[in-house]
Amino acid sequence: MSRTVKRILFALVIIVVLGLLVPPFVNVNRYRGRINEAISNGMGRPATIGQISLRLLPQPGFVLENLVVADDPAFSAEPLLRADEVTASLRLSSLWRGRLEIARLSLKYPSLNLVVTPDNRLNLEALLARAAHTPTAPTTAKRPEARARFPYIEAEGGRINFKRGLEEQVFALTDTDFALWSPWEDEWRMRIASRPVRTDVAISDTGELKIDGSFHRADNLLQTPVNINFSLDRIQLGQLTKLISGRDRGWRGGLNVDGKITGQAGTPKFTMHAALDDFRRYDIVRGEALRLDIQCSGEYVSSASQAGAAGDSGHWLCNLPLGSGSLLTETTLLNSSHEYSVRVSAKSLPMNSVVAFARHAKRDLPEDLSATGVINGAIDILRIAQNPSPQISGEGSATGVTLKSSLLGKDLVLGDLAINTGVPVQATHGSRRMPLVMSNSVARLNIRQFPIAIGGPVPANVNGWIARDGYGFDLAGEAEMSRLLQVARTLGIGVPKMNIFGSAHVQVELAGHWRGFTQPTATGTASLKNVRAEVPGIASPVRITSALATLAANDIRLQSASGSVEKLNFNGSAIFPRHCEADMPCISRFEIQADELDVDALNRLVNPRLKSHPWYKMFGGDVEQSLLASAQATGRVSAKRLVLGTLIANHASADFQLNKGDLQLNNVRADVLGGAHTGQWSANFKVAPPAYKGSGTLSRAALAQVAALTHDLWGTGTFTARYDLTMKGWTLAELERSAQATATVGLRGGSLRHIALDAHGSPLRVLSLDARLSLAKSTLRIDQSRMQTPNGIYDVSGTATLDRTLEFTLQRGGVPAYTVTGTLEKPQVTAAPTRQAEVSVKP
Repeated sequence: MSRTVKRILFALVIIVVLGLLVPPFVNVNRYRGRINEAISNGMGRPATIGQISLRLLPQPGFVLENLVVADDPAFSAEPLLRADEVTASLRLSSLWRGRLEIARLSLKYPSLNLVVTPDNRLNLEALLARAAHTPTAPTTAKRPEARARFPYIEAEGGRINFKRGLEEQVFALTDTDFALWSPWEDEWRMRIASRPVRTDVAISDTGELKIDGSFHRADNLLQTPVNINFSLDRIQLGQLTKLISGRDRGWRGGLNVDGKITGQAGTPKFTMHAALDDFRRYDIVRGEALRLDIQCSGEYVSSASQAGAAGDSGHWLCNLPLGSGSLLTETTLLNSSHEYSVRVSAKSLPMNSVVAFARHAKRDLPEDLSATGVINGAIDILRIAQNPSPQISGEGSATGVTLKSSLLGKDLVLGDLAINTGVPVQATHGSRRMPLVMSNSVARLNIRQFPIAIGGPVPANVNGWIARDGYGFDLAGEAEMSRLLQVARTLGIGVPKMNIFGSAHVQVELAGHWRGFTQPTATGTASLKNVRAEVPGIASPVRITSALATLAANDIRLQSASGSVEKLNFNGSAIFPRHCEADMPCISRFEIQADELDVDALNRLVNPRLKSHPWYKMFGGDVEQSLLASAQATGRVSAKRLVLGTLIANHASADFQLNKGDLQLNNVRADVLGGAHTGQWSANFKVAPPAYKGSGTLSRAALAQVAALTHDLWGTGTFTARYDLTMKGWTLAELERSAQATATVGLRGGSLRHIALDAHGSPLRVLSLDARLSLAKSTLRIDQSRMQTPNGIYDVSGTATLDRTLEFTLQRGGVPAYTVTGTLEKPQVTAAPTRQAEVSVKP
């Protein structure tokens, strides 16, 4: 290595060491006042700084801590700018000339407050005007001049806050990186990258806002030529609505926006393109992806840039291509009094594009819903000072409209639809809508009456209207129920999930709101006549001879209904919920009266084990499911005659609650066996086989009627019984085998016709019998029972099987006196040896 190279390296080492060691020992804080004064004079605002330190490497300069620049008191009492650290790097070439010139000004974590007064003045206007009139050379100038070269100004991790007068706005820009420099004479370039946020709610995925452009020197700020490109990338639509309104409005999709602003600052022109990918409602995740592309252009004129102008004005146009047509929006701002006009026009707009948008915006519409036809028309919305409420006028038409879906079966042809407001379309003059006072106008669009074929002998009629807040349609006429339900399901209207056939006269109003995600409600009445309903889980159709159906907002009510299921005839009323959410109860309510209710016939209707055909397949399922295991219902059922096999009960009634397999029967009352029954029963249909449990009291029943069930009058008397019973099974035989019960029975004033305990063969008279019974494994056991007869008191114990086999012992004074064996029809009485002569059996 040569001696020259060694000297150069040694000099560089000395410079680096000095650059590291010397600055801490150099006190530059004595220049703080002069630096404060220079910053204040340069910005036209009072400024203060904390500590100042010298930096030699990698470039000579100063480091300012805690810079605070005050704002004009006319705008705000808060600082205009704060920065934790500001680094001012000096130009080396200026040092040789004995003057300090800043090459780069770097701000770390600055905070800028932008304030707009009620009369639309910006707190930065004076500062920008001052900079515009300060002679500077371009930042990129290679040679020093008499004028100072404009420094390269940059900021890292900054924040921009916004205020409207004294009110601080909830909007802010965070993580802001900023750069400003002058590449050419009298021209400045800027670059901003930031993230929009709200200060009052937690928010994320708001994308990145980028601004890149230039502006030139001008005598007046409003005359400053600007050329600015902007973009907002990768913003989630739900977070955008949260950013604007403070809450997530429930829309989803990825939004990208880019645009350009040109012209003078007081009269800018702009173009913008917005692309929304995969637009949908938050709870709709099916179907094809929907993309919306919007192109906008326009101009804005500040009142300050026009002498004698009444206020700000502007005009802009947005075009949304849809299929082979388009939706065009033309907006004109008339003056600063918030007068405006908006024209929305459809040009050959495909009805199928409208339906595709509806499928992504409204839940419960079928995925394959499509349409034919086109829409043409224009709507004007005008707000003027004489009438502050927006007025609507316009007209249009939809031609050749047909709806298609597998839910419809046959296409629904609507034909040509005419739309108007009853107010002529407003005339225009150039690009500026002329003010027009519309008196007695209706702020809604009317859809002229049109026919709709829904299976009736003649088409029904439909009227409709559309307003800013909502919409409504009226349907009146004859309808075939299956066709009416097809149309309702296709339009996403809540109706019973069953097949219904028959005719009805309907008067229905369909209404809804644009805001929120509330379902449209169909209210009105339908007079049903000879209707057949295929209810999932019931083996035979339910036939309704007549009924009045009332459609309320949340339920469907059947009143004065009469009908039948096979041989079961009924009358009554019912209430069915219309909207059943997964996490909400879906309870129907019934009041049913029947002349005769046969439990065996009812079992055949709802017991899936007794179906003779694959009944569940006509409802679209492959797994058999009991109606009782899936339904939720409550109400009351009553019958003049209740048939339980050979047992007949009169005036039977019960309150019931069914909750997806759990059935509760309360206040079970009936006149049975000559007595009165009260009790409670429950059933569990969620297990296989279903399980039953019951308890109750039978008062003053006739033993003779019990005997009549066996076709042999073997006993008489009046008895009262209290029982508890459990059993399970699908059939009567299974129930009998599984039955377990306990009961207490009290018999008074009776006789047992086939049993005699004396030599004369007289039927055994029973003055009283108090017995404790238990049933298990088809065997009835009698324990701790006492029977009083004219001949004395006996303790009775033993068993009887369900096939009528008897085995009893009668004790007297703790000593066996008689045994009874055989069958119920032919019992055999055997006396103890001391009583052999007294015993006989009455034939």
